[in-house]
Amino acid sequence: MRAPQLAEDAVQVVLLARCRHAAIAAGPVAQYFGLSLQEAELLLEKGRGVIASRVPLQAVQRAMPLLAAIGVRIAVQSHDAPQRVERFDLSLRLLEAGVADDVVTALQRLGVKQTISAADFAGPSGLLLSDLPEGRALVYASAMRKLVGVQATLCARTEALYDLFARAGTGKDLAPLRRHLGILGCGAFGPGSAIGVGLDHHVLTHVLARFPQFGLYAVNQAFQRYDLRLTGLGGLSPHELQDFLFTRGFGPAEVRGALQSNPGLRVETGLSRTAALQFMSDYATIGLSVLAELIVS
Repeated sequence: MRAPQLAEDAVQVVLLARCRHAAIAAGPVAQYFGLSLQEAELLLEKGRGVIASRVPLQAVQRAMPLLAAIGVRIAVQSHDAPQRVERFDLSLRLLEAGVADDVVTALQRLGVKQTISAADFAGPSGLLLSDLPEGRALVYASAMRKLVGVQATLCARTEALYDLFARAGTGKDLAPLRRHLGILGCGAFGPGSAIGVGLDHHVLTHVLARFPQFGLYAVNQAFQRYDLRLTGLGGLSPHELQDFLFTRGFGPAEVRGALQSNPGLRVETGLSRTAALQFMSDYATIGLSVLAELIVS
């Protein structure tokens, strides 16, 4: 009786996203699912694929708390289920003026059917080509990266994490939303004016449906770009600040004028989310106050 029961309980385990600490997580994954350390690490770095095609459900249930704690995101499905097909989003940004027509022409040659204008490249995600199959997404991204003045960023949908922003001028009290995001473990901590960070697609869908009155919009963390503005002297003297900013290409008059105005002197532009956090930390280390602004146009 035992063998048939195991057969009925057998499941397929699928990896949903790249693991940030693949080298650390590889050991437990290899142990639980009968892989070599190299196989487990490569799979975790790739971020998708079948970890185990047929394994007892009880064994997976025992492993899940530890896997979740070390950042391994998995899905459990029937052992005979077809492998899920990954879909991708592609963000395109123009880094140089006047290249929009070249990009649009290239996209049309690749078979992109939607009508695109230069204005479509503005916005917090740039031009977004959504829900692409992997092969097409890779072809598009490769072609765009060969063009001058274009930035192409590709993100698998299962790996996507979103930050949540509220549109200006709604006049709504965001306290209930903030409390709910805190309960979900998505309270704001990051650059810019996000009110919630690190939402996966499931949590994002839930929050948008629960709070439609707040005029919320979400931006994939992979597609975000930030400007950093200097907002104060921090712990530096005016002379020290002037010396520092001189090395950044700013003259004394420019520095004085910027510090007396709002929103302050823009000292970095077009930073990825990760780079913005690092720059903010670096500026804080030398005693400067900076503000991150999400680029929305």
